[in-house]
Amino acid sequence: MEGKTWVSVSELAATPLGSEEVTETKLVRGTFKTQTKEVKYWLSSVASSLTPMGAALEHASLLLKDWIEAHPSSYPPTVFNFTDDAQTDCSDDELLEKARFLKNLHTEDGNVLLFNCNISTSKQEPIFFPLSRTELPQNDKYAHLMYNLSSDMPEKYAADVAVLRKTDIPTDSVFSAMVYQADDAALVRMLDIGSRSQRTMIGRDK
Repeated sequence: MEGKTWVSVSELAATPLGSEEVTETKLVRGTFKTQTKEVKYWLSSVASSLTPMGAALEHASLLLKDWIEAHPSSYPPTVFNFTDDAQTDCSDDELLEKARFLKNLHTEDGNVLLFNCNISTSKQEPIFFPLSRTELPQNDKYAHLMYNLSSDMPEKYAADVAVLRKTDIPTDSVFSAMVYQADDAALVRMLDIGSRSQRTMIGRDK
C-alpha cells in the first residue's frame, strides 16, 4: 500500500491492485469442465536491467531492526528474496556480509529466516531446499552464492520439505532455505512452506 511500510494481511486483502479473468479447465468425474473466474492480484511485475540485491537486503535489515525492537517476543520475521540474476550493486563478499547481518537479527523466539528463490525460465528441474551444495550445479557460481546466502531451515520445517522433495527427513544435516531454477509452481511451493509459522523456539545461529 502506497505510503505505508508495514501492512497487515487484512489490509492487504482489502486493497488489491486489480483483478483479471482466468480460465481453468479441470477434470470432474471423468469430464473436462472449463470455467472462468476473476482473480485478484497485488503485485505488478516490472523488469529492469539491474539487480540491486545488496541494497534490498540492507533496506530489509533496517526495517526489521525497528520491527523487532517493537515486537521482541514475536515469532521471528521471514524474508523472501526473489531474483532472476546475480546482484549488480556489490561484490559477492559484501552481499554475504549483508545477508549475515540480516540473518543474525533475532527476536526472543529465534533468528530472522532468509529464503532465496532464483526465478528461471529454463527447462531444468527446480532444486528445492538442498541439503548440501553438492546438489547444485558444480560449475554454477551463482547457485553456490545463493546457497551461502540462505538460512538453515529450522527443524520444524523438515517434515514438510521432505514430503516436497520425496526424501527422508535428514538426521545429520539441514535443508537450506532456497529454491534454484524455480518456475511459477516452484515459487508457490516455496512460499507455502516458508510462510507457515507457529510459535516455537527455533534456536539462534551464533
